[in-house]
Amino acid sequence: DNPTAKSYPNGAQFAGTFDGAGHNLYNLYMESDGKGDAMLGLFASATGTAVIKNFGLINAKIVSKGASDWVGVITCMPGGTLIENIYIKADIERTVAGSGGKPTGGVVGWSNGVTIKNVMLEGSIKLHENYGGHAGAFISGCGGKNVMENCLSMMTITAGKSGAIGLVAGNGVGNITATNVYVVAEGSTYLKDGVAVPMTAGLPTGAKVVTKDQLRDFVAEYTL
Repeated sequence: DNPTAKSYPNGAQFAGTFDGAGHNLYNLYMESDGKGDAMLGLFASATGTAVIKNFGLINAKIVSKGASDWVGVITCMPGGTLIENIYIKADIERTVAGSGGKPTGGVVGWSNGVTIKNVMLEGSIKLHENYGGHAGAFISGCGGKNVMENCLSMMTITAGKSGAIGLVAGNGVGNITATNVYVVAEGSTYLKDGVAVPMTAGLPTGAKVVTKDQLRDFVAEYTL
């Protein structure tokens, strides 16, 4: 069955260890009804003791129809969570203009501190032309201390004319310590004066943009 996401119960957070043991989860589908603050992600919220690791999330699809929805493919709101050894192939679509500050992230939504290690992304984020929130391939926005190591994104972002949108994170890039983080920016665009132009924003210090050709050259040395 394809579940319809509902608002996450107040105070309920994932606090354990989810170890996929190398298995893959296929065809996850989540769609909000547009009537409330839906939390669209595998885990709506996760605490500082939570560990999420060792699996693939293949051909996931998230459709946000609510202006106040929170979107994070793994979790919408981590707080000190460890996320590691995960491959994500997901398509995210926001069909309405989001309220200011509402997050959209290919891994996590709004982060109050997260560690992301050995994570690879493919797929797409497509935002409404007037989306006013923040969005990023890995992290939508963040405060606190966030760490990224050995990560690669080939996820494309199609943004409109507003919002804080970035190749790694849309907001709070100064709160991210990045080591061996690579992003393929080809295909990611935002609107400027009605014209789609290449996206270059949202790179923390330590993250690098690479072309698809460069990626082919060193992909044999890149180990998740």
